[in-house]
Amino acid sequence: MSISGARPFATAGGAVCLAMTPARASRDPIDYTTKTGSSLYDRDTKSLFTDTKDGYDLKSDGLMNFLDAINCRGRECGWEIFTIDNTAGDAKNLLTEYGDLTIQNVLGHATPVLQAAPITRNAQEEGQLFACINNSMTQGAIDVLNLRQDKFLIPAPVDEYSGTCFLRVIIAEAQVDTRATTNLLLGQLTSGLPDIMGKEGGNVKPFNLQVLSIVRRVKQRGTDPGSILPQLLRVYMSVDDKEGKFARHIENLNK
Repeated sequence: MSISGARPFATAGGAVCLAMTPARASRDPIDYTTKTGSSLYDRDTKSLFTDTKDGYDLKSDGLMNFLDAINCRGRECGWEIFTIDNTAGDAKNLLTEYGDLTIQNVLGHATPVLQAAPITRNAQEEGQLFACINNSMTQGAIDVLNLRQDKFLIPAPVDEYSGTCFLRVIIAEAQVDTRATTNLLLGQLTSGLPDIMGKEGGNVKPFNLQVLSIVRRVKQRGTDPGSILPQLLRVYMSVDDKEGKFARHIENLNK
């Protein structure tokens, strides 16, 4: 396939196009035959980990950090491929609302992108994302994922890997989307809050961070956690505040 209008840093008229990062200067396809284009690809697809010996191992407790790292890389690279329609036709973000998206939803979105001719920037970003993720996995994880290659290798005549499909398969492997697990998380937001506060030694700030993390995980599974304000207030009021931790926290909120 040919690439038309590939100008990584300039518009069609040759004028300089300013942006926060080089890859976000234009939505034109990138010409990988140029030195600039090749450098952009190398930077965009390098491992998400500082130490290249590290890698994501498909464990559920590391999934949120892994998705956060992809989000950061995506912003740097200008990736615009994460918004996908679910079965009801509602636009959802794969990184934050994956519970509302099936693998078939993502396949249905990625296939026409990779089939388009000439090659589009979105198609290139599918390939970049795949390479980036593949470079960020442990060998054990890659061995597991290769067993599900039919879910992220778009078949002939395309015969290309989809980064978004690859990511959805990884999420499915890492996170068992069962009602029992969601109920467990919801329980932590109600009857489990005193235990969380106890483990944090009555320190409100880390307690709040733990609660926000659980709320986020519930929402990512496509479930509304509802209002937990009454439960939070009861836990806050139960804090032994001899050292003034809670009072200082409230004062800081009012500053």
